Amino acid sequence: MPTLAEEDEDISAAKKLPHIPLSSLRAYAALPEHLRALTTEIAASLSSELVSVLRNDLTQRNDRDTDADLRDRLRPLIQGLVRTRGVKEGLLSWREAVLGLVRQIVRSRLPNEEDNEEAKAPNRTHFRDMRHPEFMLLLQTLYADLLKCIQGIQSQSNVILDILEAETGKLSPPPQDELTDILASASELANTHS
Repeated sequence: MPTLAEEDEDISAAKKLPHIPLSSLRAYAALPEHLRALTTEIAASLSSELVSVLRNDLTQRNDRDTDADLRDRLRPLIQGLVRTRGVKEGLLSWREAVLGLVRQIVRSRLPNEEDNEEAKAPNRTHFRDMRHPEFMLLLQTLYADLLKCIQGIQSQSNVILDILEAETGKLSPPPQDELTDILASASELANTHS
């Protein structure tokens, strides 16, 4: 068993070792760049998974679904995005997916709905020729689907904000503006395309 004097010698010898920064070693010189690339890849993967989970929730949402299930599925993804500093990119990806979903809803109810005026002309004639009850049923179905989508986005935004507030605490404000922008953009697109 070493004596106290020997232990003191070992400690003082350890203190005398030179401090060499690892980044100055050639073998570790590229490590920061590789770590940044890996972090970016992880954030992109988490963003993709976040969009997938939110899209599935939005398309399969019904009145009996609770936000607790969604919260359980989103929590690890959002925790990972917070750690990789990829929350904003994940929300931007979700925004693009939401706009695509709104367009898809409109196209499913209004066949041949296109962005150019020439393609809309045959649709206008078709809608003018529809009987009023059929047209009203079509509009009611379309608006009900769009409203359900927008309500789902609002519910998802609340869940995301709750998770982010729990994760980040008071360190940084949650991205309320980005989530509000997603909801506003979806609502505006629904209004202009319907």
